[in-house]
Amino acid sequence: MPRSQILVGGRSMADRIGFIGLGTMGRALATNLIHDGFPLTVYDARPEAMRELEQLGAQGAQSPREVATSSDIIEIAIAPSAQIEVAVLGPDGIVEAAAPGLVVVIHSTIQPSNIQQIAEQARSAGVEILDAQMSGGEQGVRSRTLCFMVGGEASTLERCRPLLSASGSHVFHVGGVGAGAAVKMAQEILTFVTIVSASEAFRVVEHAGIDLQTFQELVRVSAGQSHVADRWLDVWSKRTSPGGIPEILDTALALGRDLDLSLPLAALARQIIPDLFPLDAAAARTRPMS
Repeated sequence: MPRSQILVGGRSMADRIGFIGLGTMGRALATNLIHDGFPLTVYDARPEAMRELEQLGAQGAQSPREVATSSDIIEIAIAPSAQIEVAVLGPDGIVEAAAPGLVVVIHSTIQPSNIQQIAEQARSAGVEILDAQMSGGEQGVRSRTLCFMVGGEASTLERCRPLLSASGSHVFHVGGVGAGAAVKMAQEILTFVTIVSASEAFRVVEHAGIDLQTFQELVRVSAGQSHVADRWLDVWSKRTSPGGIPEILDTALALGRDLDLSLPLAALARQIIPDLFPLDAAAARTRPMS
């Protein structure tokens, strides 16, 4: 069967797929692609991460450049954001071996201006960038209910839609390259400020001697309802580390400066959130604020 007629999961899919970055999110995204029948080439700096995907049927590569030699679309889920530029534009990077028309789909949290700069340089080599930010976490990938916030050309999004649909049930085209990253930051501000307010509300209820489960249930049907409050007792109250939240808020605050906007609640959340997770509070507070 000619490549243009290959069917994957009942959909026509001519493109060969690559994936770079097999951390928690990347591994789950790549696994869904394999389960849906996409031919996949993978790369991660950690050989053990690649072995897990190779056992599922993926082809391993030794560098981003090698991924590019056997791919038409490459998804990237790596951190920190500085590594994205290295993977795309650096020595042994994607553009060194990319054929004209190759698409790079970037899922990593990144400043809009940074991804726009990467896209401009990649375009000179015939490579298109799609800015496809995610919300929903690992559980969202596993349940295939992720929300994708996509910046880039509409035609490029349509070409990549089957890949996004392997892990997401909601795909929003929000503008050009960089728009997905900006929307992601706005959504993260909403989420993290809500974490601070939910923590405060649940502490009030606890110290007042009121049953926390009852409070969570009543909030779910009140004007105070939120995704965070709905999952406070089962998820957020059990966290012992802020994870990447401080760094994400640093990126959001930097975007505010780029836009000449004051973001006092985001700044307050950046200050408070490390103290909500006491086992890692000291380490998180020592991270520099951008």
